[in-house]
Amino acid sequence: MCQPRRMLSVRAPTWCEQTYTDRTPTADFMAQNLDMQMAVPCARRMPGALAGAMIIVFAAAAQNFASAQERRPPLSPAPPAGAWRLVRTPSPSGAATAVSIMHTPDPARSDLDLAGLMIRCADPDLEMLVVVVRPFRPRTQPQIRIGPPGKEISVAATVVPPGAVLLLPQAATVLVRGHWEQAPELTIEITDEETTTRGVVALAGLHQALQTLLASCPAK
Repeated sequence: MCQPRRMLSVRAPTWCEQTYTDRTPTADFMAQNLDMQMAVPCARRMPGALAGAMIIVFAAAAQNFASAQERRPPLSPAPPAGAWRLVRTPSPSGAATAVSIMHTPDPARSDLDLAGLMIRCADPDLEMLVVVVRPFRPRTQPQIRIGPPGKEISVAATVVPPGAVLLLPQAATVLVRGHWEQAPELTIEITDEETTTRGVVALAGLHQALQTLLASCPAK
């Protein structure tokens, strides 16, 4: 008697497996196919070095100053200065390329909604920004407590469209280039009416990274 054929059950690949199996992630691929709310938690489950590089590129995509529909993929990051990475992001309007350094948070001590810390070229000075995964509404003003442990300051951040980048006041930039530069790490706490997001970003290599950034800023 013929035995009925046994049907094999094939498990559908998870989103992470389907996206990253047997391919090297590139900035173009991620910018075209990834949703940051899914991508960053996924990346943090991957091997440390790869996860860090991927989250940096996700954060770079959030640096775009235009609407989400006008977003263009960022260029691949340059070699890191310490654990910081230099990122150049083309402007959709044809203006000068945005140049920044970025650092991911410590995954063991940070909420998944925190993507990292960014310092970028601006006129007339540098700007410091916190990058998040879940965008804020444009007119909200999240409160951010940031600084070395025990020396934090509280500031009101400005939401940069499309919402995943929070611009800190110039006072924070002055501190990170001064008293904070030699600190081992910064603690970050973001609070709005609905949520609180916490994390820690290491500052090792910041001095060298700042020098690289200043040398890379577009000439005024």
